[in-house]
Amino acid sequence: MSLGHALFSAALSLYTLIGLRLEDRDLHRSFGAAYARYAARVPALIPRFRPREED
Repeated sequence: MSLGHALFSAALSLYTLIGLRLEDRDLHRSFGAAYARYAARVPALIPRFRPREED
């Protein structure tokens, strides 16, 4: 990977992480406790492989 590609990759990764943080904040403001319950059950970025829980 060239230096330019590495810098571009790092910049896009940082942009994505900042965007995730800002979107999460906005969703908490918009949906309150319902979103907090959802966020506690669902991973933000990396999926967890486990059996589904019945609702």
